[in-house]
Amino acid sequence: MQFQNEQCKKQIEKYDEQLKLIGSVQSSEFKAKIVETKTYGEIIENELKKLDVQNLTRHVHFLTLFLPEQFLKRGADQDCILVLLLIHRLISKCDLLINEIQKKFPRIDQLNFDDVVK
Repeated sequence: MQFQNEQCKKQIEKYDEQLKLIGSVQSSEFKAKIVETKTYGEIIENELKKLDVQNLTRHVHFLTLFLPEQFLKRGADQDCILVLLLIHRLISKCDLLINEIQKKFPRIDQLNFDDVVK
């Protein structure tokens, strides 16, 4: 009876090990599936953004067809609009950069000469 009991314990241990192996394989497969799904979602999101940019470019092109030639000449209103867009784009990029730096590096309350010279 003890012999059978020991064999049953060994079989149970083998089954436990197999279940652990299967569980870890399923877990890694599940994690890989999640990463794949996120990546696929990002790819689709980027494609949608490309379509939006193409549609907006086409929209601007159609609008410029109805504007007078004076608007499109160098130094005219179009240049002012382009400069304004450039400034807004630079501000947006700076805000994005500030947010990422604040996330990555801790804020320093006081700054000494020794901190700068280090």
